[in-house]
Parts: sequence; C-alpha cells; structure tokens
Amino acid sequence: MKVYIYSELQKKIAKSGVGRAIYHQRKALSDCGITLVDSVDEADVVHINTVLPNSYRLAKRLRRTGKPLVYHAHSTREDFRNSYVGANLTAGLFKRWITACYCLGDVIVTPTEYSKRLLQGYGIEKEIFVISNGIDLEYYRRDEQESRAFRERYGFSETDKVVMSAGLLIKRKGVHDFAEIARRLPQYKFIWFGDADLALVGHEVRNAVKNAPPNLTFAGYVDKPALRAALSGSDLFLFPSYEETEGIVVLEALAMKIPTLLRNIPVYAGWICSYGGGVGTIPTSPMISRISSALRREYWKNVSRRLLRMGTGSYASAASPKRADSSPRYTSVRSNSEISVRNRARPSPYNAIM
Repeated sequence: MKVYIYSELQKKIAKSGVGRAIYHQRKALSDCGITLVDSVDEADVVHINTVLPNSYRLAKRLRRTGKPLVYHAHSTREDFRNSYVGANLTAGLFKRWITACYCLGDVIVTPTEYSKRLLQGYGIEKEIFVISNGIDLEYYRRDEQESRAFRERYGFSETDKVVMSAGLLIKRKGVHDFAEIARRLPQYKFIWFGDADLALVGHEVRNAVKNAPPNLTFAGYVDKPALRAALSGSDLFLFPSYEETEGIVVLEALAMKIPTLLRNIPVYAGWICSYGGGVGTIPTSPMISRISSALRREYWKNVSRRLLRMGTGSYASAASPKRADSSPRYTSVRSNSEISVRNRARPSPYNAIM
C-alpha cells in the first residue's frame, strides 16, 4: 500500500501538536512497512491532517475520483476558542467549516474518545476511529547529561526547583495562569517553551509575556532534543491548558516520568485519572500549596505508597469525586513504568494521582 500524507503550511504547523502528530504518522507507517509517497497520483490512500482551503479542495477532488481518503480530525470548535483574536466570535463558523472538511473523508481519525464525542455532537455520522497521536517511547527517556546542559543553558543551579510548560502562547494554553503562579511562587524557577505572534493573541497573554516576573523565562520555540532536555532537567511539568484534543506534550512528559500537574479537563477522562480530593483553580492558595508539595520528592513517595495500598495495577483508574461547582480543576499525574501510547486499544496504563 502507498500512502500520501498531506498537510498545508507544513513549516508553520511543524511547531504545533499537529506537526508532531504528522511526524509520528510517518514514522509509524514506515515502521509498519507502508510506503510513503510524495504525490496524490502515486498514492493508494490519502491522509489529510489540515482543514485549510487547499485541504478541502483536495478532499473534494478525491471524493470525485473515488480515491480513499482518511481525514484526521485534530481541530475542534472547542480548541479553536480562546486561541487568537476573534476566535470566539468565529468559532461557530469554524465548526461548520471543519465539519464540511471532515465529512469528505471515507473515515475520520481523531486522537481521543473526548474529541470523538465532540465530532459526533456536530452531527458527523461518518465512522470515527480513535487512535492516539502517540509518541516514540524510545526517544523520550531521561538523560542526566541533557539535564545538566539544560540547567546550564538557562542559568538554573542544581538546587533550583524548576517548573516547566510548553505550548503555543495563547490563552487556551493557560499562559496567563502560568505567569501568575510564577509571580506567587518567587522561590521557584519557571520556564515556558513555545511561541506565537503576540499581535494575534489577547491582551491577557500579551500582558503575561511582557510583564513576566523575574523567575519566569519565556524561552520561545525549541526543537525536540531541547524539549527532551528540559523535561529531563525540570522538577515539575505544569500544563494549565483549558482545552485539548489530546495533548502530545503531556504524553511526552509522562514518558519522561517527570511529576506532572494538569488542569482537570474532560479530555483526560478515562486515560489519565486523579487520585483523592481536588484543588481549586489557580491561582488560589490551595493550588499554590499543591505545586509546592509536588516539588518535594517526599510527596511522590507518599503517593506511591498510597497507590500500592490501593492495589493499583497498570490499568487501574480512580475517578475524581463529584463537586458542587463546575470550575476547572487540576490533577497531578505520575506515569507508570509500563506506559505505551502507540495504537492504544484500551486506556493507557498511567497511574494518575492528586
């Protein structure tokens, strides 16, 4: 079988989760012995990852010729909101546009059950397959040499407690919350990897970046090796995103076995689970306290003992208790040593704790 993986503006989207997903698709297909080709005419099957106009036109052409098309649904109305200026006003139009695109596929692939439910809620009746974007577990392994190099590069000492995050500099990613947490915790170092055109983001993000406290570094976009080094050298991965279709960087953090703190949002239900009671939305005092706790090694030792007493296995899960309010919450997670996210057919074996 010959497959053509199509995406528009590849150089621009390479910095995003979609860009990394395309890289994983190519690697996975190659590992399975599938031939990748460079044009539609050579292909037996076409795989489209983007929803820009040329993608739509190509999908219409394939529909007319009858060549099989897999449409990858990375984008939703929900993760389009709170991205760039005007996104909330046009979110309804965006939903109609992506629905028209996805419906041109013979089948649709999306990374989580959550995103599948969203697509079905748009009225899409095509068959939808859930396949994780996945990561290369052989690549994401902690390395002490990379850890030291990361700390030297950004001026962190061996004793500094470093909290990192990564993602586009947009409101949906919780950049403004991350900056406020750094302001409230001056005794720790914070660093965010990722960029965006600040002229296209809202005032909250612009203010957060321009008025960052001295213990917060906005490091811009870095390549895969540099991000792996940061995950090796940091003490906590804090991902305050309000909405994701999966969150590849979360998979990377879990694979690196770095203590991880996430906002408790619907996409994580069923494959990342919280343990115990909840903590209020940041930057409330309980949230600040939990971050401080998470930076202490004893915290994770105590959690591990609690999980062992519960008899937690590779696929164990513990749902968060119901709460009276609907405010976003956070859940801290610790990866199991047996994690595998490639072609996930059942919930990934993460032990998630709070």
